[in-house]
Amino acid sequence: MRSGKLRHKVALYVPTDTVSAMGEIETSFVLLGSYYASVSSSGMGEANSEGSLTSTTGYKIHMRYNASDLTDIPPAAFLVFQGRTLQIRSVAFYDHRNRIIEVIAEEAR
Repeated sequence: MRSGKLRHKVALYVPTDTVSAMGEIETSFVLLGSYYASVSSSGMGEANSEGSLTSTTGYKIHMRYNASDLTDIPPAAFLVFQGRTLQIRSVAFYDHRNRIIEVIAEEAR
């Protein structure tokens, strides 16, 4: 992937479990890293959520492969792009040569 296409910066947050002083397990999100990426919207739709319609926007994010294997991130992980929270739906290698990672994400409003 040409570096000129990687003009956006996305931050990846993953869930982690910590034990509080009371002994309770709390889930918090930590920043795994910030990556340069190519981000494009791939369509809009609607979802029925608790009896009301919610507008959704799909995104395709392409990133270069790096040492931290992003294909094994947990389902609760999310990306932050220009103040938008994007829920990750799938992560896969784009070209099957370990050079480009494609993330399909969705923003619900």
